[in-house]
Amino acid sequence: MLIEFRLPQFGMGMTDGTILGWRKQPGDAVAKDEPLLDVEAAKTDIEIGSPVDGVLAQILVAAKENVPVQTVIAMIETQDALAPGASPPAGDAQTAPAVDGMRSKATPLARRAADINGVDLDSLQGSGPGGRICRNDVHAAAEAGMPQQAGAADAVQVEPRARRAAKELGMDLKMVKGTGPAGRIVEADVRSSTKAAPPPAPPSAPPSAPAPAQQQAAAATPQAVPHSKMRQIIAQRLTQSKQTVPHFYLTAHCEIDALLAARARINAAFPGENVSVNAFVIKAVACALDKVPAANVSWTEAEMLHHSTVDIAMAVATDGGLITPIVRAAQAKTLRAIGAETKDLAARARNGGLSPREYKGGSVSVSNLGMFGVEEFSAIINPPHSCIFAVGAGMEKPVARHGALAVATVMTVTLSVDHRAVDGSVAGQLLSAFKSFIEEPLSLMA
Repeated sequence: MLIEFRLPQFGMGMTDGTILGWRKQPGDAVAKDEPLLDVEAAKTDIEIGSPVDGVLAQILVAAKENVPVQTVIAMIETQDALAPGASPPAGDAQTAPAVDGMRSKATPLARRAADINGVDLDSLQGSGPGGRICRNDVHAAAEAGMPQQAGAADAVQVEPRARRAAKELGMDLKMVKGTGPAGRIVEADVRSSTKAAPPPAPPSAPPSAPAPAQQQAAAATPQAVPHSKMRQIIAQRLTQSKQTVPHFYLTAHCEIDALLAARARINAAFPGENVSVNAFVIKAVACALDKVPAANVSWTEAEMLHHSTVDIAMAVATDGGLITPIVRAAQAKTLRAIGAETKDLAARARNGGLSPREYKGGSVSVSNLGMFGVEEFSAIINPPHSCIFAVGAGMEKPVARHGALAVATVMTVTLSVDHRAVDGSVAGQLLSAFKSFIEEPLSLMA
């Protein structure tokens, strides 16, 4: 029987999604949970699996189309319709393709195994009821070296970012060797293949150079790049925040020489871990909010939400825009645990590998631009968070100590606060607590 496959909803905030590409084509066998298509939703790319075993009968939404959740995007012919002796339902050959030859007598799992192993089903004898071909028949044939079907190499999986990179660079994916799991082609494979490829041969008759006026006209024409779903969400949320959230700002100058020394000792004691300054910042924010719980809140029109744990969102820049994966219950984690978690979250954020739960929620954000040499800045609050810490670079500066000048490494931090949720005095206590934890790093290791 034919069933409707609807675009699922991942998280309460997802209202629609853009189809990035289909992994299967009409007539292909699919197994339950086997990757079927890739969807861009909010701030991440999602790999969606088939809900059932069967055959992909019809694709109703093409790649690059954006549709609301619960839209019917495909039709799948389930295993019930492929019982021994049964034939696929009649219909338009383009919308419900027939399965010819011995493929009609093979189970969906057997057809999938044949596609993966490159086994020609027409060369097999089935051991199932009525001569039906089972998955074990295919595996046995593959081990025995039975004839392969044409196009077996096409079964290699390609991640969405790799497909986009190949299209951008004009690369033929058949010429790319995958290094991912099971030979899957990842973005790095495409880009490294481009670097390794020999330069194209020069044309035998180079075209005449355009006139200066034509060159100026071409240079003056901007390239129009459609907004991605992620960029649209960022623009919408930050515009809403700046227009509706009453921001106020507090700034503190923190001396971090003791922090840098503690970091050096930790990294020397645990080679390979490389705990970053950002891990200290996140831990200090967590300890400060644990000490000043009145700031660990979120504003809603009906009530104030008081959070029982400190879940900190850290801003990560990706090719598509800013995303904020969350370190949950940061107040209960060690510096080393936070360091390892932030590195993992940042890497998967840049590769589009985060699940919605990993970047939704939280009560406070941290945005660190110190690695770019930015000395001081203020950030826009990310609703429903009540605060965001904007962290600048550590810079050597003159400081006064006991009436004498000295030199210290100073990090400037600006706290943006939602005045609806947090009063000025509470925000002052929060920033003061943060400064004390940053300047006394041993307190973060207790």
